[in-house]
Amino acid sequence: MKARHYFILGIISLVIALLFTGVYRDDEFYELDIFLKYQPTFKLYFYSPTSMSDLTVNDLEPKFQVEEIAFKEFVLDSGVVFPGDNTGVIPLMLIQITLTLLTAGLLKAKRQLKIKFWQFSAHAIINFFTTSFGIAFMLWKDHLIIALLMCIILLGVNVYTLYFLNHQLPLFIHNKRNVSD
Repeated sequence: MKARHYFILGIISLVIALLFTGVYRDDEFYELDIFLKYQPTFKLYFYSPTSMSDLTVNDLEPKFQVEEIAFKEFVLDSGVVFPGDNTGVIPLMLIQITLTLLTAGLLKAKRQLKIKFWQFSAHAIINFFTTSFGIAFMLWKDHLIIALLMCIILLGVNVYTLYFLNHQLPLFIHNKRNVSD
């Protein structure tokens, strides 16, 4: 497959991930979590302005009413916060597939790597775990600078994993041969 095909598939995967992946702030414990939206929307962050208080939607300002209604519709009514929600891994898979496709397109365009199907699959599987832990860390720390640093680290891990699977040397290591006279 050509580099532009990977990029096109990566952009399509990115749009799908943005449409169907969301982050919500728990209304009781105020923790962040990632979830699969039941219908596509570009809204990514969901929170409840009322939290666990006795306020109703009518008690809120119009701006906060929209947030409360969206939280109720996408998080509470769709069953995301209740035990038995088995869709928690799908957003992580969407994110990793996007990273794998974009990384493959970038490396194929810049380094002319020949990527075989097993390397593509192994890259997605190996980095699924690192990306999942990285996203969990970002959600746990809940800080913008840490999230940006983790994004850079995750991108670097994805790039270097594909290099290693291709038996290529990393960018910062040069092959030095011992020359004997």
